[in-house]
Amino acid sequence: MTEREFVIPLSAPDITSAEIEAVTAVLRSDRLCIGPKTEEFEQCIASYVGVPHAVALSSGTAALHLAVRALGIGEGDEVIVPSFAFVAVAHAVRYERAVPVFVDIDPLTLNMDPAAVERAITSRTRAILVVHTFGCPAEMQPILDIARRHNLRVIEDACEALGAEYHGKKAGQFGDIGDGNGIAIQVAVDGWPVATAADGHFHAIAIVGLPEKAIGSEMAGLPGFVIVYQIGQQFLNQAGVAADEVA
Repeated sequence: MTEREFVIPLSAPDITSAEIEAVTAVLRSDRLCIGPKTEEFEQCIASYVGVPHAVALSSGTAALHLAVRALGIGEGDEVIVPSFAFVAVAHAVRYERAVPVFVDIDPLTLNMDPAAVERAITSRTRAILVVHTFGCPAEMQPILDIARRHNLRVIEDACEALGAEYHGKKAGQFGDIGDGNGIAIQVAVDGWPVATAADGHFHAIAIVGLPEKAIGSEMAGLPGFVIVYQIGQQFLNQAGVAADEVA
């Protein structure tokens, strides 16, 4: 047995006929970008996560970058991030010339340690960027308490935690802006939502602007749309998303 045969993948594509049919239907249409399927996907994710708005983008990095920019974080500001995370977490902060401040993680959950977060706060700290690692939600209550005491913003990166819950609420509901690009969507295509829990932040996202490559395509969200549909067909029907719109 070779060394490669012992490798356990972090994730693997799980493409069924439903995803293939959904993408094919868009290819046969006259809208490949910012069309009805994009809007349906945004509504689907917002309903499933339980937030008023969701904006489809081209990547999780674009979602995090947009969140940082929409909150007005800029040069010299500090954003606390976990020491164990994908490099895009730090990149999104640096894109706006802010400084990522790395804090230690809990050895069991692999999420940022709230005590380490409080120790890292300085007069330049503007936000805490929380990553929910491998589907395990971070300890949001103490992190939110810390943020309130120090008047800080909270951004959630729920890229690996679509559907995960903390105290009865889904990941992506807690922060000022939640990056809800589920890992199941990520391994299929570059299609992501950035979910926001407040009308003001939704309008800020709409006007701050990013390069055109950040815009999601009509096909990008479809596998994620199908996956969310498969997670809870009954929920989606109650939310007004009919089964035949997904298939």
